[in-house]
Amino acid sequence: MLYEKVVPLYTKECIKLSELLLRTESDRSADWSAYLDGFRSLLEKIKTVKLHCLPLFEWKGVNSTCWKFEEYRVMHELHAALLLEAKELYDQKDYGETKNKLSEALQMSKDMINIDWYRTPYVRAMPEMRVTYKLSKMFATRSLQSYNAYSFKPSSKMARMSYQLTEISNKIWKPCANAEFENKLLSEYYYSKAQECEFPQKLSYITAAKNCNPDEHIVELYDSVTRLNETVYYMSAEPVECPLLTLEEALLKC
Repeated sequence: MLYEKVVPLYTKECIKLSELLLRTESDRSADWSAYLDGFRSLLEKIKTVKLHCLPLFEWKGVNSTCWKFEEYRVMHELHAALLLEAKELYDQKDYGETKNKLSEALQMSKDMINIDWYRTPYVRAMPEMRVTYKLSKMFATRSLQSYNAYSFKPSSKMARMSYQLTEISNKIWKPCANAEFENKLLSEYYYSKAQECEFPQKLSYITAAKNCNPDEHIVELYDSVTRLNETVYYMSAEPVECPLLTLEEALLKC
């Protein structure tokens, strides 16, 4: 896509925008963000300009001459790039920068929901355009925010919110559901509750955590609690569960 061949004016801006588009092949969020800013700036300038020809934007095998189609595509790809960079920072235990990336990603997911434009039938049929898909992305992003906060400073409140939002995200858009991660978050909630509770709740929660996801730190606490139970308390673990969110409640969390 060469904008200078479509727009008769603002040649320097068009050439710069074409260059910025090429740079997005790196998948760096900074490049996507720069392209989005340049795209929006040009879009404002050409609202009353007669173009040389209609642009043809393409995404996932779907073509459109709509400028908003391209704007939405860039927002979607920027969101994905931010999540990828957030994971890299999280793996480095840089929770502060992870928080910043996830905050940008959450705002982008909200903007994707709120963008208003006419979609042709082929465009409307794209999974990425469906409301449930966009809501699922927003809930999943907010869940990652909570999990990052939990990793920085563990608390059952953050663990619960992270699980609840991933659970509803998976429920409303199953093609992208990550059941393994959902199960991990549930086990972390039970684990954090076990650390905050006394007997017999401690035994019940750590048993539930081990049954969900027997990670090393969970098994370590489970073994310690069961040894204490077998020598002092002689109690039985009771069923526990994590409350789930309605759609309305999940929206309030975002």
